[in-house]
Amino acid sequence: MRLVAPNNVWIDARLFLMESPATWEKIIVAILALFLVFAFRPGIKAALEQSRHAEKDWRAALIPIVLVVLFVIFLIAINR
Repeated sequence: MRLVAPNNVWIDARLFLMESPATWEKIIVAILALFLVFAFRPGIKAALEQSRHAEKDWRAALIPIVLVVLFVIFLIAINR
């Protein structure tokens, strides 16, 4: 079964018919999330401590961000 969205895009109706996860699935996801938090905690703590003492070089961070924004603007412009 297919539905038509307001902008004439075909949408598969099965996307709207998904069941919610069972309780045991939610518990497993919560356990995995807690495991990831505890597994990466020492590395995150060390990275934050190292970043406090690092030299501040904003230009090195801003140049790639500006280039990505300009590239996205370029992609939007060529698709119009």
